[in-house]
Amino acid sequence: MSVTEEQIAAAGQWLTNVEALAAACDQTGFPFYLGCTILQKETGGANIFGHDRGGAFSESGHDIEVTKERYQKFRELIRHQSSNGVGPMQITFRGFFDQMEQQGLQPWVPADNIRFGISVLHRT
Repeated sequence: MSVTEEQIAAAGQWLTNVEALAAACDQTGFPFYLGCTILQKETGGANIFGHDRGGAFSESGHDIEVTKERYQKFRELIRHQSSNGVGPMQITFRGFFDQMEQQGLQPWVPADNIRFGISVLHRT
């Protein structure tokens, strides 16, 4: 079953990057509203770094947008510093960054970040 325009519009009242979430859910068969719940819990759909204490690009009380340049610096920092959530789905595990890059996905691009996060959650 594919996500409807009505579902996207309803979720879009509260979340950003809903179209990317709908596409990822359609592609994997992951339940859309479960994806919405996770996206809301993590960032509301915002493309930001997390607030993990001591994590790279973590500033208490400040949202720092994930950009290509910041992500590249982040990858350097986590060689010697704690990782941190990245993007709308808050990808944190260092090995996942390698997997994303090997798949040609760009963690700083919200649609790629969401697609990867949903694929991890949907694995059986």
